[in-house]
Amino acid sequence: MIHPALVAQSGKIMKQTLYRKEYHRKPHVKKRTKKYMRQYRKDHPEYKPYKPNLCKRTRFKALTIIALNKNCGKVACMNCGFNKNVDLLEINHINGGGRKEKVTRIQFYRSIANKKRTTDDLNILCSVCNIAHFVELKYGIKYLIKYKLA
Repeated sequence: MIHPALVAQSGKIMKQTLYRKEYHRKPHVKKRTKKYMRQYRKDHPEYKPYKPNLCKRTRFKALTIIALNKNCGKVACMNCGFNKNVDLLEINHINGGGRKEKVTRIQFYRSIANKKRTTDDLNILCSVCNIAHFVELKYGIKYLIKYKLA
């Protein structure tokens, strides 16, 4: 059973939190805060706001590049040679069956980077070539990529 004093305390905290949210949504407060932060950034050029998602994205991108390098040493599409944007490159299962590995993409890339998984049955393809490979395996339709993207 929860102590009644704790329930009252949590109710009070909730009211304060809601009040703060409403207060900071008011136009005159937003304007004042914006002005203050602009001046603060000017006075403190070393100030960097904390962006946790950006940090995660940067770490994931670095892990992706490491995994792609470990795969074959060259970070480019094996089919068309595309290498301009690493975000559009994907690790492809040559014989299909990638869904059978019940792991997330980050776990998959981590296992490649740490050499816990072999890369004999993998190659690097751009998104377009990977989809064409999937259609070829699934439906037997051969797609020819006519244009070199690199």
